[in-house]
This record gives sequence, structure tokens and C-alpha cells, in this order.
Amino acid sequence: MRGPAWLLLAGLLASHTAVGWQAWVWATERAELREVAARAALEARLAGVSSRARAAALALQEAQAARAGRVEELEDEASADPAAAGRMPSADSLRRLRARWGAG
Repeated sequence: MRGPAWLLLAGLLASHTAVGWQAWVWATERAELREVAARAALEARLAGVSSRARAAALALQEAQAARAGRVEELEDEASADPAAAGRMPSADSLRRLRARWGAG
């Protein structure tokens, strides 16, 4: 195989190699761009979830603090009442309270 046929075959091989290589490069670049876009979208979603979790944690802390304050107020009120020592719930009242609140 000498002459123009050999050159034609070498040229064909070179052109197909170049086209295949360029297709590979373009496909890799597109895949990288899709990955960057997907990562950015995921990070945005995670930032939103993190923000909502922080807000929920803050609301929970506030609710717990308000509850603790209310418990303390009730305990202070009960201990300040001079007639509280003589008041006892009846057996029926205790039974209803246990049934209502699930206490054993």
C-alpha cells in the first residue's frame, strides 16, 4: 500500500481520531457543567433546610423557656398560697386526672 491510498488512510484515521477526541471533550465538559449545576441546586436546598432547622430549633428553645417560666410561676403561686396545704384532691379527681394524662 503505497502512494495516495496510504495517505488517504492515514488522513482518514487522523480525522476520525480528532473528531472522536473533540466529541469526548465536549461530552466531558457538558457532564461537568451538569454536575456543577446539580451541586449548586443541592447546596441551595441544603441551605434552605438548614435555615428552617435553625428557626425550628430557636422556636423550640423559646417554647421550652416559656414553659419553664410558666412552671416556675405556678410553683411560686402554689407555694405562696397559705390555704394550699389543706387542699387535697379527692380519689375521684385523682382517678380522672390519671385517666386524662395517662399516668399510672
